[in-house]
Amino acid sequence: MLTALATATRRVLAPPEFPDFQRDYRARLLHVAVTGTVLLLWPMLVLLSLTHPGTAVRQAFFAVVVTLAGFGALWINRRNPRLAIALSLSAFWLVVTAAVATSGGIRSPSVLGYLILNGWAGILAGWSACVATIAFSTTALALMAWASAAGTLPVSRIEPATAGGLIVWTLTYMLQSAWMVVGASRTVRYFARQRDMELNRRHDAERMLSESERKFRTLFDSAQDAILLVDERSILDCNPAALRMFGGERDRVAGSSLVRLSPASQPGGRASAEQAGELADRALSGTSQSFDWQFKRLDGT
Repeated sequence: MLTALATATRRVLAPPEFPDFQRDYRARLLHVAVTGTVLLLWPMLVLLSLTHPGTAVRQAFFAVVVTLAGFGALWINRRNPRLAIALSLSAFWLVVTAAVATSGGIRSPSVLGYLILNGWAGILAGWSACVATIAFSTTALALMAWASAAGTLPVSRIEPATAGGLIVWTLTYMLQSAWMVVGASRTVRYFARQRDMELNRRHDAERMLSESERKFRTLFDSAQDAILLVDERSILDCNPAALRMFGGERDRVAGSSLVRLSPASQPGGRASAEQAGELADRALSGTSQSFDWQFKRLDGT
């Protein structure tokens, strides 16, 4: 049971991989954001419990909610990164708003969570998502300021801002901001390395293909036997030996059909056009062909 749970946990925590660049990039960014938030959350909970013992239960509740939401986001992230990002930002906004509303409104240190949310929204989903989260956060703070002024948020819920609490909150959000910047930059560097590796592989493949083509062209041109490259309709290319056989230039041979460069009938008496069509059908079906064929020179002989 424990082994299966550990395996499932490792699978969820492992960065997802997608063949599509955009999906892979978004998925890895969200993975960094969620894992960093969850890992920094629990040490912050312990420190806040020491500086604000009366809020330990509430802090633990929010930490459990964020952790479960984080694991859910990581699970969805392995299938649909765009949906996972939208749900993660929405869940984080709800958690921050609930934390602010239950700890003094706009006077709560939890207001700093909106700053982290806005930063992650911009990194994960672009400027439009950042603007949207700023608008939602500003609206929520305005409503809480109005509720506080109207007495809906009782003064008794406002937590005194001790020096230790301020230090914990400041340190936590500094670490979260640093994780956000470092995680984003590491993700960008990862994809830069992947791009360089892909460019190197492509360059090596192109170099090998060019070398192979050069060797083929050398063998093709130096062969003493006539060689024709044909498709189902015409001659695509021929080597110098074939040009000598037909007695003409390449531009007069390439593009011509085999029937045009053949007599009306083959030595067996069968029409060249009929026999050529049959042989072409067999070759296109994958059947190996070996046969004698009589051509005529460009001058008709």
